Amino acid sequence: MKRKLFKQLLHEWRSNLWIAVELLVVSVVLWYVTDYLTVQAIVLSKDQGFDAENCYMVSYSYLSESNPMYDSSDTTLEAKNGHFLQMTDRIRNFPGVEQLALCSHTGVPYKQNSWIVNLTRYAGADTTVISGTNIKQVSPEYLTMLRIKGPGGETPEELAKVIESGRCIISGGIYILTGYSQEKIDLALEKGACQNPSQLVGQSFMCEAFSTSDSLRIGAVKCPAKRTEYELPSEDIMIPLRLDSDNFPIIMIRVAPDAAEGFEDRFMAAAEEHFRGGNFYVTEAEALADIKEITQADNNEEVRNFIVVMVFILTSIFLGITGTFWFRTQQRTGEIAIRKVNGATPASIMKRLLSEGILILAIVTPAALFFDWLLCHYQLNTPLHWLEPYFSPPRFFIAAAIVFALLALMITAGILFPAIRAMRTDPATALKDE
Repeated sequence: MKRKLFKQLLHEWRSNLWIAVELLVVSVVLWYVTDYLTVQAIVLSKDQGFDAENCYMVSYSYLSESNPMYDSSDTTLEAKNGHFLQMTDRIRNFPGVEQLALCSHTGVPYKQNSWIVNLTRYAGADTTVISGTNIKQVSPEYLTMLRIKGPGGETPEELAKVIESGRCIISGGIYILTGYSQEKIDLALEKGACQNPSQLVGQSFMCEAFSTSDSLRIGAVKCPAKRTEYELPSEDIMIPLRLDSDNFPIIMIRVAPDAAEGFEDRFMAAAEEHFRGGNFYVTEAEALADIKEITQADNNEEVRNFIVVMVFILTSIFLGITGTFWFRTQQRTGEIAIRKVNGATPASIMKRLLSEGILILAIVTPAALFFDWLLCHYQLNTPLHWLEPYFSPPRFFIAAAIVFALLALMITAGILFPAIRAMRTDPATALKDE
């Protein structure tokens, strides 16, 4: 059976060659789009590392000296801190507010703000560096408000106590480098020097962004968090927030679910009268969900465009391949009739016809995979290579398997329906037409 099948394919090599070329081009194009959507689906399925539902960022400003309502006594840092905390207390006690937390601008979800620094523990040749870490200054309530957990089952409340005690929290996935030389650091990063961060708990590190007299003591490990839904979870370190400068923190609040509807309107209606503190005043309450939509607008549009292209390609491919095999099968009505006259069953005829199409696809697939690999090798197959190690075999073959299954389905549809119709035709009629 297999030998006869190969002989027939070789005998009809001219028509089969064009079909093979069509399948090759279609397979590579389809893999390109499928790879992109597969990566996006994998990234979107990963946990964000926090829960920002019903959370808001409260924006505020400071009256200028030219304003008639300016408080001239509010000039020292101590006075400003007191008035700032007075304003936050009033916000915290507003009806519907469950929690209030403070953080640096790098701690606001979906804002994509970063403050990348290295942390170093000096110990001669065994000096350890935590490389390229995003620093977030947070209050203890930040952990419980966003419901951030640890990889070992640590609760938000337990992590909040770590910040409250003055210690720091690092995330999983950080790069830990031993040997303080740029050459060693670069080499370690190339090899992916990501180690178990729990080994650093209890150790103290110096931060290049702070005074050399300050050290950061690691107190716990948390789960990595995304900056947006379209990014993989990234490494960061949370340190206790301190009100020791004029650079005042971001205010975030979580609203009770039963008070979420119409909260912004009620909140801003009360802002001018209730939320003043010295020269501080509230200007806006913006839902983190709205910030997410604005930040991810370009990503959402890009994915929608790829989905539209994918649907168009699938429709065109389906019509093209189905039409090709449909026409090819209809031309063989006489052959099908002869096989029936010679005792072939409908099942055996169908198996033979389907085997021809799938065999051509199987012959073409290795060549298609080679071109797919070239797309990866020359970084032509999407702008998403930084999301995971380059040329990841699972990612490559998942897309390839999806493409093979789709093409096999189209070939089956293109052969199945005209073959059933041909087998229902009376052999004498089919041969007479022939």
